[in-house]
Amino acid sequence: MTLATRDIRSLTVELAAADARDRDLAASKVSDMISESLDGELAGSLARVLEVVMALEEDETALNSQLNALSELSSFGLVPRDVIARVVASRDWGFRWATDFIEGLTDDLPYAPE
Repeated sequence: MTLATRDIRSLTVELAAADARDRDLAASKVSDMISESLDGELAGSLARVLEVVMALEEDETALNSQLNALSELSSFGLVPRDVIARVVASRDWGFRWATDFIEGLTDDLPYAPE
């Protein structure tokens, strides 16, 4: 099943929802769809949306799901290098649960697409 641009648009709206639970569920959808046919351009767009919503996120559960989704995309080489660099530097990732995600993203950085 190929993901259509309209599906990505819908997911983008969900990632920026007013309710933290909706944002959490939307980020989980990103993680779930990586096994589907996701091309590099659409994945890069989703990564940029995740970057923006993480910069604004105040809910720890939603932030965890968003960072997990970005890490999943990154593990498949689908996150642009500039996005990874900005996310890693964007905030104090002092949460215990974030350590592995940030280390993984940092490890992916040299191999990420431009």
